[in-house]
Amino acid sequence: TYEILNGWSQEEDSLHASTGMMKQTLGSVDNMEVVDKYTLRLHLQEPVAGFENYFTGEAAIIHTVPKRYIEEFGVEVANRHPIATGPWKFVEHVSGQYVKLEAVENHYRQTPSYKYLVAQKIPEMATRMAALKKGEVDLIAAPISYIKEMEKMGLSTFKVGEIGHVYAVFGGTCLPERDGYDPTVPWVDGDDPERALKVRKAMALAIDNQAIIDGVLMGEGRRTTSASYFWPDAPWTDPTWEPLPYDPDRAKELLAEAGYADGFPMKVWAYKLSAREHGFETAQALAMYWSAIGIEVTIVPLSFTVFRPNLVNRTTAWGVYNHPANLTSDPVGPWSRNFSSTGRVAHMEVPEMDEMFSAMRLEMDTEKRYELMRQFGQYMREKLYMIPMMSYNGMWGINPDKVVEWNPLKSTELTRTETIVGK
Repeated sequence: TYEILNGWSQEEDSLHASTGMMKQTLGSVDNMEVVDKYTLRLHLQEPVAGFENYFTGEAAIIHTVPKRYIEEFGVEVANRHPIATGPWKFVEHVSGQYVKLEAVENHYRQTPSYKYLVAQKIPEMATRMAALKKGEVDLIAAPISYIKEMEKMGLSTFKVGEIGHVYAVFGGTCLPERDGYDPTVPWVDGDDPERALKVRKAMALAIDNQAIIDGVLMGEGRRTTSASYFWPDAPWTDPTWEPLPYDPDRAKELLAEAGYADGFPMKVWAYKLSAREHGFETAQALAMYWSAIGIEVTIVPLSFTVFRPNLVNRTTAWGVYNHPANLTSDPVGPWSRNFSSTGRVAHMEVPEMDEMFSAMRLEMDTEKRYELMRQFGQYMREKLYMIPMMSYNGMWGINPDKVVEWNPLKSTELTRTETIVGK
């Protein structure tokens, strides 16, 4: 039999983004009952809407692993040679180079059509494209901004539609008791939330998101109306919401009204994350627009690995960054673990938001839950702790002989590889 275990949730000092949410989720479990070899029944202390989404699908944060294996060999061995329930079994991992997997015969979901899957780490897009051109690889992660370059090289592409969205986060929005809290940051509420809101709104109105979509994403995206996880077609997005206008003149007026007619110094952190390699270009665009309204901007290029501890320690004051998120069938989980005071990694901490997320988790009626989500979306439109920017489409480069059919999730991640079929 199997038991719900997760090494991250067992470590008090874990840096995993989902640690707080895992503990909160597992904390709602009263007891677990092994019904038979393939069935585990969880009894909850109270109703939790979308509870199953934490264990399955693209929003899963808690996974099923063999209890006996971990008890016999330990977590460290299990991490190096994982065993789980997917259609591939682990063969080999060379750190920084590749992971090799072997197909599981007669898998309950689908047996992969290929015997082996080798996922290589190739950081540079130019190197990836060259490897695909030479036939060294059959499938590459390809940001949509490279579509014209790939066409020039004669490479085949596989579009997966809208896969994620981008928002800009005002750093330093955290609880006053945090060491990183600094009420002198222009956009932090502090003792004068009206002044701070004027600054946030000014910076939002200074951005021409459509120009970024056209210039950075090659037109492969749409403007969004609230942040985050409110992409245009989400069932919880209010269709009457309009994107924020581009109004640099009003932005300058708001800065002057807030007492910053001459601007202020700030940082824009610039990093790439996953296959969304346009993160740095988007950061450059933000810096350009804010400089145009008189703000003194310094771009700080870094990797997300280097930046991430700032989210853990809540030390993002005096900086803004643009961040991506994949689409999801249930945003309450990501909101609860990334935008709340209970999250191990938090983009922001606002007590009102914590209360909203708790209400969503307890509402079992889907339509009522969506309405609570819309209320949160309207709250974010009014408060602008994050700036809604754009959604973006996804694309992969493929060997057309090896990838004829594929049914991936709409994600930047490599998903549902068992559905890949070649000639």
